[in-house]
Amino acid sequence: MRIKSSNLIPCVILCAVSFILTSQIWAKELLDDSGQLPKQYIITLSGTVHNEKINGTQGLLTLSGPNPLSMNPYLLVIEGFPKKNSQNSFFWNSEFSEMSVISNEITCDIKRSFGKTPDIHFYYLSPRLLELYKIFETQLEPERKKSTEQVALPSRIIAKAGKLKVKIDTSSVSGSAWINGYDNVEQGHVQYSVQFYGRRVHGLKAQEEMKKGLLIK
Repeated sequence: MRIKSSNLIPCVILCAVSFILTSQIWAKELLDDSGQLPKQYIITLSGTVHNEKINGTQGLLTLSGPNPLSMNPYLLVIEGFPKKNSQNSFFWNSEFSEMSVISNEITCDIKRSFGKTPDIHFYYLSPRLLELYKIFETQLEPERKKSTEQVALPSRIIAKAGKLKVKIDTSSVSGSAWINGYDNVEQGHVQYSVQFYGRRVHGLKAQEEMKKGLLIK
């Protein structure tokens, strides 16, 4: 028995509406009881980027309800601070990734789309930039490298591939992320891989900590 296309249209609309409503219900499960206020966490990162160690870099993770008509049940954003040129930090906007949720665990995979550049990236200070300032090696090399890093700006590496995993608890968060992108300075692909943990903060406290760039202990 053939089904008329005119009969399929209401079914498609009903399924779409049902999906959006279900997504909103899922979102409320990890948000506050009101389902309105987002959850925010100050996180600390550790890992590697192109064989360079990362330790103590910080960021803000914000979990909120989905944008209108979003295919994801949540909007999850991670931003390093300071926001611009923050060495070894990364930025992730879940709208540019496919999201799956099991209980309190969220997984995001970068969409393989040629139509739009993902708003996901990391900052990396290439050793080649440091070499431009290097005249000769002495015993004071560590001090000179430190002063050079204060002058040289890290490159913004746009993600070509990557995955983010986050476990959300009431007062804490943990997870991991890897991002692969092309660095014009290195003239090759650079791999960024970190693990992170953090504690929940509220409203103005989160903004104050981002301005200070300090870890909440």
